[in-house]
Amino acid sequence: EDGIRDQPRSRGLGDVYKRQDYEFSFWVSHSSPLSICKVRHNKDDGMASVVSFFQIDGTDDLAGTSIIANTHDGQIKIIVGTKSYHKATPATVFLLRDDGVISLEKSWKFDGSSTINCIRFDDDIAYLVNRKSPGEIMSINVTEGRLHE
Repeated sequence: EDGIRDQPRSRGLGDVYKRQDYEFSFWVSHSSPLSICKVRHNKDDGMASVVSFFQIDGTDDLAGTSIIANTHDGQIKIIVGTKSYHKATPATVFLLRDDGVISLEKSWKFDGSSTINCIRFDDDIAYLVNRKSPGEIMSINVTEGRLHE
């Protein structure tokens, strides 16, 4: 024997997640003020329960339009797009973090825009579209905080 077959099999993280009997999703309210819920879904019995809740203060004129969560470098980041109900309030994109408790990390205001939708979130780049000009895709590097139009 070469000794390789005698070694105990190593289990990667993928095995751990495959054995879990639940998964999570995030939801954003379509009414003001904006509220984000983290929901745990039990795969065995189909039951769901809210495990975390966060309300963004100062969002009385905004409604959630889109939400995307992404895990990068061991952190769960959440991007939320919004629609403005008032001309004086610009649409805003919020970056939240979930490290057991949901918290607000950054936000970007879009003057002259009434609706900003998040369409994709890869690594540190969030891709957005302005409803007024859907052919123009914008991106935000959430680590650097830079908007690319």
